[in-house]
Amino acid sequence: MIDEGYVPPPSIDAKMIAVALALAPDDLTETCTVLDGTFANPMYTEEDFLEFLQTCLDLGMSHTKLVSLITRFLNVQQEGFSPSRQIITKLVDAQARAGNFRQALEVLSVFSEEDVDILDPSRSSTADPFTAVMAAIDPKKPFSKYLVQRVLRVMEEQGIAPNSKVFDILIQRHTEMRSFGMAITLYRSLLEMSDNGKIHPTDTTFSLMFKLLARTYNQSVPKRDKEQIGNAAASLKPRGLYRTMISYAFSTIHPLSMNSSVLNDALYMFIASRDYPAAFLVIRAFDLFDLDVNIRTYRIVILHVWVRLREDFRRNASPSWVANLLGGASPPGAQSKEQLVSRILAWMGQKEFKLGHGPYDPKVTESHSASSGTQEGAPAYCIPSLPMLNREEPPLGVFLDTVPLARLLRRAILANIQTTSPAVEGPPGALVSKAISDAKSHLLPHRQEQGARPSV
Repeated sequence: MIDEGYVPPPSIDAKMIAVALALAPDDLTETCTVLDGTFANPMYTEEDFLEFLQTCLDLGMSHTKLVSLITRFLNVQQEGFSPSRQIITKLVDAQARAGNFRQALEVLSVFSEEDVDILDPSRSSTADPFTAVMAAIDPKKPFSKYLVQRVLRVMEEQGIAPNSKVFDILIQRHTEMRSFGMAITLYRSLLEMSDNGKIHPTDTTFSLMFKLLARTYNQSVPKRDKEQIGNAAASLKPRGLYRTMISYAFSTIHPLSMNSSVLNDALYMFIASRDYPAAFLVIRAFDLFDLDVNIRTYRIVILHVWVRLREDFRRNASPSWVANLLGGASPPGAQSKEQLVSRILAWMGQKEFKLGHGPYDPKVTESHSASSGTQEGAPAYCIPSLPMLNREEPPLGVFLDTVPLARLLRRAILANIQTTSPAVEGPPGALVSKAISDAKSHLLPHRQEQGARPSV
């Protein structure tokens, strides 16, 4: 390129050197000397440097090397240079993840908003450098609690108010440390602070809380933890938590950004608590917010059916929920897990679906079963194959449908009614619709509430 008269910009030079740096030994003195001229070049911007750092991270460069590079970049700048908040955040994050918490705290101690470029276009929060350090602190390590307290103290001394990220990190830390009461207190405090309009819960906030409440229904969670969560969250119920999230999503003041991940966490919470009408409404929310269901969405529902099948076999339960779900006299015990899941998937995705019939109902002909190879039994909706359930994402270009999941959950609602209230009579569709309508009144804000900030 140079022979042809083309001189690459300094940003390209830096990225090419990044490859060599990632493979170089820990001593960067000789190699970094080459970068000094690039870093000092007036044409080399902070945006170029941030891209350079991202390239280094993508190549697996150690955080110790990143600290050296950022420090070198800052040292070669002209007098009067003010780094952006993003640069400060990258520096303290690398220092903390390299184990140099003292250095990171020293940088935070002298960090002042006046020293940061006031034209910083990143729109990052003044609290971002502090949250980066807190996120890098391993709660399982000794003195982790002390380090977090030090960071919060420095924030207070600098007059920097905590942002939503600070609350999310603290909620996650207290959950991991099994301080469930404090995690729930922090969540409630965040909702109270949202009244001033300056700080709001995020999708991460609600994901953390959904996972926390789901613990109370997980058989592998110690009884003591369940009791602690139950006592702390006496007035915080799964349906109320979801309703609060939806209220924020509909808010015209500061609408919450919805995504598939937070809806999956809500779905898992309701499935774990066996609240199938609520789970059905979560599936409908994917369509409401124009979000794609993914492999995890299907896995949450399908694996739950399998777990309940094992429970029924172990307890020899009668009436059997799974038997009612599958439309047979009893669960097909002779079939393997793979055969059962394959048949259920095909049943969910077929063209014609009758709520009162299951995949093992005698009224369902073989042409509509998973073992059928006829055109009638071909799925009408895009569903994951059995091997796909072990993947993180569907293959490129494959978009899964919500209809099959909604069908299975409607069938689960009916099975619940048939199992727990066998004396209740009525058309299957009417029984299921009533259960969903009741759930909707608890989960979705009324029209007059939409656009208003929810109360705590």
